[in-house]
Amino acid sequence: MKRLNLCSVSVVVCFMIALGIMSIPVQAQTFEPIKIESGAIGLDVVDREIVGAASSFASSVTKLYCFTTVVGAQESTYVIHAWYYGDMERARVSLPVNSMRWRTCSSKLIQKHETGAWHVDVLDEDGNLLDSFPFEIVQ
Repeated sequence: MKRLNLCSVSVVVCFMIALGIMSIPVQAQTFEPIKIESGAIGLDVVDREIVGAASSFASSVTKLYCFTTVVGAQESTYVIHAWYYGDMERARVSLPVNSMRWRTCSSKLIQKHETGAWHVDVLDEDGNLLDSFPFEIVQ
């Protein structure tokens, strides 16, 4: 009886794996969904931090920022900041998320007559609501 050496056996096993004859079960990876760790509406963003965060702003404000910290991204993705004045969507901004902990922001010009309730919904790439940040513009 002819004996196979270790090298021949390795070649045969590799060939069988390549053909799918022998398969090693691979457990599917499941990723936790991304989350919003923190967020705020404010007057500016300086050095990657929100400035003048509040839930109420005077009608003299001309521009506001929504700043969010996103955690849990296992691969590059994006979030959406959807700005609403009352129930009417006024802006939609897609923002890249490129690491496990990512800070990002969007801004919106506010017109003097746009007083009342506002909010920014933060959505994942599938359109799922991750968080919402309400604020108001007052006279």
